[in-house]
Amino acid sequence: MSFQTIFEIQQSMSVNNRRTVGQQYSRSGQVRVAQYLTSVPWVFTVVPHNYLPYATSRDIIQTIDNLDRQLPETITFNSANLGWFTDYQGDANQSQLNAMRIASVPAQNSQTITLNTLPGINVNKFIFKAGDFIQLESYTYKINEANIDISPMIKEMILDINKKQICSKFINTIAQIVLDISKSYEDLPVVLGGGVFQNKTLLEILINKFKEQNKEFYYNKNIPLNDGGISVGQAYYLI
Repeated sequence: MSFQTIFEIQQSMSVNNRRTVGQQYSRSGQVRVAQYLTSVPWVFTVVPHNYLPYATSRDIIQTIDNLDRQLPETITFNSANLGWFTDYQGDANQSQLNAMRIASVPAQNSQTITLNTLPGINVNKFIFKAGDFIQLESYTYKINEANIDISPMIKEMILDINKKQICSKFINTIAQIVLDISKSYEDLPVVLGGGVFQNKTLLEILINKFKEQNKEFYYNKNIPLNDGGISVGQAYYLI
């Protein structure tokens, strides 16, 4: 018996989707508080039916306990018995939902998501209702003065199971990081260099975004963007 089966036939289930906050005491006695984004898995408390009492179902319970200790399990919520958890509650049709796009990735700790191409629906209808899920097309990251923290992105990538979606969201995240950093230097042009920008999809996303923002940008066209460009520079130096 798998976790999926237990979820499907559970007697009751509660969900804790609050952000996790932890405290740490340093040797000097200072208290440090860390808040983890909801990319950290939510906590589900599942109560199985009474037909799994320990006295008569020790083998099944032990199997579940072993899985819990040894292997991660993927739970699918779009099944007939669990669809209530993720089912869309709004009034837009599928084609209208597919046409919607996020205007820009929300800023860190932002509570507002701005959408483009909103569908035209009746005034007494709703595009989204409380509890609906909106899946962003990129992963979570943090930028501060010292570095770029992609640890939330790594956690989210591990949880994703769709390989095509992982690739798409990863490229979108890299593009968004570049865009966010460029906004910190409004008066300076952007120069795209290095092998990472040989990725055609990434480069095209950035070109389109910078054009939309009227941002001045440059990238190599006749000389390779990767280490091949270094070789050209070395040859030019010796000439």
